[in-house]
Amino acid sequence: MGSSAGLLLRKICVHFAFVVSLIAPDAASAMVDGTDLSNDPLGTASGFLVSIEARESKGADEYKKCLGAAIALDLVVTAGHCLSGQNLVKVKFISKLNPLKFEVIPAKDWAIHPMFNGGHEGRMYENFKSAEAADYHDIAVILLRKPSQIGVPVSLAPMDFNPGIPPKANPIYYSFGYGRNELFVYQNNLEYTTFNYALPLGNSESWYKSKVPAGILTCEGDSGAPVTVSAEDEYVDGRHIHYLIGIQATVQGERSNPKNIAAAIEQWGGSSKIPFCGDVVTFVDMRHHVDWIREKLQEMDPKHPHSFSIYGE
Repeated sequence: MGSSAGLLLRKICVHFAFVVSLIAPDAASAMVDGTDLSNDPLGTASGFLVSIEARESKGADEYKKCLGAAIALDLVVTAGHCLSGQNLVKVKFISKLNPLKFEVIPAKDWAIHPMFNGGHEGRMYENFKSAEAADYHDIAVILLRKPSQIGVPVSLAPMDFNPGIPPKANPIYYSFGYGRNELFVYQNNLEYTTFNYALPLGNSESWYKSKVPAGILTCEGDSGAPVTVSAEDEYVDGRHIHYLIGIQATVQGERSNPKNIAAAIEQWGGSSKIPFCGDVVTFVDMRHHVDWIREKLQEMDPKHPHSFSIYGE
């Protein structure tokens, strides 16, 4: 698929808490039939998009699989729920796209925002209500044991760039994820999609939602992925660089299933195991968490100051 701007859009899959038209959010999001990351028109996403694997213990077979954004060669931001309850974390920088190969660096330490789940215990977002959206700050920062040798950190968008107030020149937003096939099974590639607007989620000033283009879906699996913006106006100069505006937290939207449902049921071992998918991606706004990130970096490594780039500073 393609567009006049040469951008290929992709489908993404999501897991929903309830089977209704619009439902409570769950972890976001992997992609299906989308644009391979090698076609990124800005050419820089592979430098800051990282894969994250988190385990409860060294011998654990199962692990959480998320994405994140490198804001420095030794600093990564991701979704808070990706690291909740985990004791071993490693970050993988992309060294090759086709096929995927990585530079793997263990985490030295990490911090999870105390309100990543709105202050609730238990399963992520199971107590979510739109009226309480302002309570959720699903974000975490990871300090690596050593700097990446190949990464190219992403700069944060200007502090006065409000995703909910489009600038004079319409921005292009990007979100990322692992590719999935038509049965929603993970493939060995990374993909992206684009959208053109963001709206506040509920009563929150730091959590936004965006509906992806028609025919695109969002799915569980790649929480923590960066949401970036490229725009040409007085706030963000040029269309040749990604600026980080947020971290994917949840997905919402109308439920969807693979078209070949019989094959999907056989693949997944039952209809209840097929990921549920929607058409809305949500993200945590970085602007509201910069001070918290700096505070946690100081606590984690007080003897060695760490910094990251913000447009205009």
